[in-house]
Amino acid sequence: MKTEKKMLLSAIAACCLLTACAKEPKKETHQETNTVTKEPSGGMMTGFPPSPEQTVTKENWMQDPYIRWSLSHMREMIQTKQVWRGTGNPAPLKYAPKNLNNFTIADENGEPVALQQFLTQTKTDAFLVMHEGKVVYEEYFNNTEPHEQHWMASLTKVFTGLLVSTLADEGKIDMTAKASSYLPELENTAFGNATVQQLMDMQVSADFPTHGFEKSGLGNQDAQLFLASGQLPAIKGGPASIYDMLKEAQEQKEPGTAFSYNNGSAETLGWIVRRVTGKSLAKVMEERIWLKLHPEEDAYYVSDLLGTEQASAGLAATLRDMARFGDMVLNHGMVNGKRILPETIFSEIAKGGNQQLFIESATEIDKPSYSYHNLWWITNNENKAFEVTGSYGQRLYIDPKAKMVIVHLSSNADHNMEIQDAYSNAYLKIAHFLMQQKK
Repeated sequence: MKTEKKMLLSAIAACCLLTACAKEPKKETHQETNTVTKEPSGGMMTGFPPSPEQTVTKENWMQDPYIRWSLSHMREMIQTKQVWRGTGNPAPLKYAPKNLNNFTIADENGEPVALQQFLTQTKTDAFLVMHEGKVVYEEYFNNTEPHEQHWMASLTKVFTGLLVSTLADEGKIDMTAKASSYLPELENTAFGNATVQQLMDMQVSADFPTHGFEKSGLGNQDAQLFLASGQLPAIKGGPASIYDMLKEAQEQKEPGTAFSYNNGSAETLGWIVRRVTGKSLAKVMEERIWLKLHPEEDAYYVSDLLGTEQASAGLAATLRDMARFGDMVLNHGMVNGKRILPETIFSEIAKGGNQQLFIESATEIDKPSYSYHNLWWITNNENKAFEVTGSYGQRLYIDPKAKMVIVHLSSNADHNMEIQDAYSNAYLKIAHFLMQQKK
């Protein structure tokens, strides 16, 4: 009888345990996904299935109106690699809002226009101004949501540059060494012959074979990168990977003798980071920068079929997380009172680049008085601002004197130099306004 009672009690206990386990909330797991379910922007990709005129493809994603959707939905189109945000709570952003909607700036024709109106006219998706560590202005357009990662084109380059700089600070990369010393695959090639510092300062002149591919409004170096990464449909004889693209580059001038803005320099640097660390670029960026920012969302990289991330143009992130990143840069590697990157990296950026080489380049026509150093554009304006810009209207602007950060994300297929100049002037005018308000 006692034995039967014990058996009955054991059965009841087991049943209770199973019931408790069933009621225990399932722990959330984090995994990368290449599809997201959300309301599309720009009137594209609606319906099940969408109509042909609303369908975004690899052929049309850079054109209006399709680009209004594609830059906020890149990972739904092609292969990407996750940059994890971690499990903790995001670092809270501080707010001191100012209504800048009607703040008067000059448009690309020099005519006065309200800031919000100009942002709308130039196909902005998201815009944020941070002053002295507080968000003073944050606006979204084109149905863009705060949690959506926006493809940022060449804004990606500064992340690659910071990773190289941290590894150099640790003695793991020699800035004076040739790239081929880390990448023997590039021995006697345009990018392999350059030093790491020459790559960081865009002092490598190289062209890529066209493979018979031409697309209106798209430069060949971008075209070859997009072909290599699968952002454009593959063509016969074209590069099958980013590594293939780099090996094909044809040297035009001796490294270090001219300024030449080229995606291949940043892609070579990304390859060096992978080789030195033995990790993917996404993982290195995650560990050394992204996790330490305590962001709200994951970021992700566009990658080729081998999983090689675009080190020059592939990163996508949210507006607010880019503000966190910009604030870290403004504060020379500090996040909430804690140092995450060496201060010397940022004081080096502030020194600027070789202005003589810059003046002798064609780029000087578009960016007078600028220089370029460690993958940043140095404005040399009155506030000593520095920035990074990307195709179709992407921009991260750091103004040390005004203690201001501006993040500007757009999907403008016709983002010309006149519009860029108008925004440069607008950013400086906003800085003056904020500094004056502080007095």
